[in-house]
Order: sequence, then structure tokens, then C-alpha cells
Amino acid sequence: LTNRFSYSLTLNFRERQFARKGIKYYPRCAIHAEYRRYIEHSTKVRIYTIYVILAAFLSAAMLIDFQWISTVELRYHISTLCASLIGSIYYAFYWARVTPLAVIIGLIVGVLSGIGFSAASFFISATLSNAAPLIECGAGFIVPAIATFITTSPLNEEETLDVWERTRSIDDPLQPWAEVYSKDLGIRNAHLLTEGRPRLDDVQRAFSFSSTFLNYSIAVLLVIYLAILPAMTLLSDELYVDSFQTFMFITLTWLSTAFVFLVIIPPVFAFEKARELEKEQKTDKFVTDVSENSYT
Repeated sequence: LTNRFSYSLTLNFRERQFARKGIKYYPRCAIHAEYRRYIEHSTKVRIYTIYVILAAFLSAAMLIDFQWISTVELRYHISTLCASLIGSIYYAFYWARVTPLAVIIGLIVGVLSGIGFSAASFFISATLSNAAPLIECGAGFIVPAIATFITTSPLNEEETLDVWERTRSIDDPLQPWAEVYSKDLGIRNAHLLTEGRPRLDDVQRAFSFSSTFLNYSIAVLLVIYLAILPAMTLLSDELYVDSFQTFMFITLTWLSTAFVFLVIIPPVFAFEKARELEKEQKTDKFVTDVSENSYT
């Protein structure tokens, strides 16, 4: 009897799974249906994109090995064409004032400057080709900033809040802001938030230490990685034993500082979050004790 019962349960489970595959479910909820369709579509697109990119990279690697193409020259050309993406993408994520036109101008000017320096290396000096990726990376940071300053004015308080409203509107209705982020951000009176979502000043207060530390770290690392270390590697045209040792020391310093940064930053943020949580618990305990004493 036990075997028959377990077999019937397994059969019923398989029939239900087969029925679910055959019947297409279309969500009709006015709040969640559109978001669910968006998540399903983005998931399919992401999966297909991963497969296409992997196939392209594998095919390119096989073609490079088959055609005996120099990987050093290929990396140089890729860095020459794509170095301006660093600054433009950084501005697109972390600067509310930047415009799409400024980002596009930065990309175009960076690529043209990299191609120009590479072409000039054939007619003027071969050392100009080494500076092409660095110049293009600098153009990716400088040109979008200049174009933004020329085409736009500083954001006032109303425009800043409008940018924040558009940002926080990207929300999962199945996981409201008040439930997911109130404890993580240490937001006071989460149940009183507008539409259950935090305000800009609450988020700025919660991430004040993290954002300040991150901004200073980015500035220091950009100067070290994009100016000091590449300049030191280009000081000597001929590679002697001493210069090779200096080059290896600079490279190891470069890699070790990047590794230390990746190892230290997560604990720093975790410690800052724990400190804020401890302060909140002490405040809640103090308020509770005061209320109990006043009641007694």
C-alpha cells in the first residue's frame, strides 16, 4: 500500500508539472503584472545575451589562435578604442547632472583621440602609441564633464528630487521599500514614508560615511592607476635589468594595492553598518528605559 500510494503521488505530481507547462499563465494584476512581465523578459534577454557573448568570445579566441594574431597588439587596439568608456560609464551611474549627449561626445572624442595618437605614432614617434590609451581614458573623464558644464546648469533642489523620484520608481512591488530597506538604511519611522519609500535625505544620511570614503578612494586610486603608475612604466625606453626590476615592483604594487582595496572595503562598509545599527539599538533602548521610568 505504501508503494502504491507513493507511486500515485509521484504520478500526480508529474501530471501537474506537465499541465503547468501546457497552460500559459498571464498575470492580470494591475500592480504586479507589468513588473512580472518585465522581469521575465529581462531574464530571457539576459540568458540569451550571456550565451551570445560566450559564443562570440570562444569563437574569437579560436580565430586568434588559428590566425596567429598577436594578443598584445589586439589588447592594445581594444584598450585604444574602449578606454573612454571608463569615464563616460562612471558619470552615467554616479553623476545626476550628466546628459546623454555629453556621454556620447566623450565616447566619440575619446575614440578619435586614441586613433589619432595611434596614427601619429607611425609618422612622429613610436612612443605616442603607448600614451594613446591613457589619453583616451583621460578624454573619457574630461570631455563629458566639460560638455555637461556647457550644456546644463547646476541642479536645484527640485530637479535633484525629481532625479531621485525617477530613480526610486524602479522598484519591485512584491518587495516594498519600507520592508526591505528600512532596517538596512536605518530609516526612522519607516511606516510614515511617502508611498512606503525612503526620501533622498534619509538615504544620504544613511550612506554619508560610505559615500565620502568611496569618493576619496576613487580619487586617490584614479590618480595612482591612471597617472602615476602608467607614467612610471613609460619613463625608460630601453629595458635594462634595473628598469625591469623597477617595472616589476611598480606592477606588483599596482596589483597588491588593488587586492588590498578589494579586501578592505567590504569589512569597512560592514563595520560602518554595524556601528549604525548599534547606535540605533542604544537609542531605542534609551527611549524604552525613559518611557518605562516615566510610566512608573
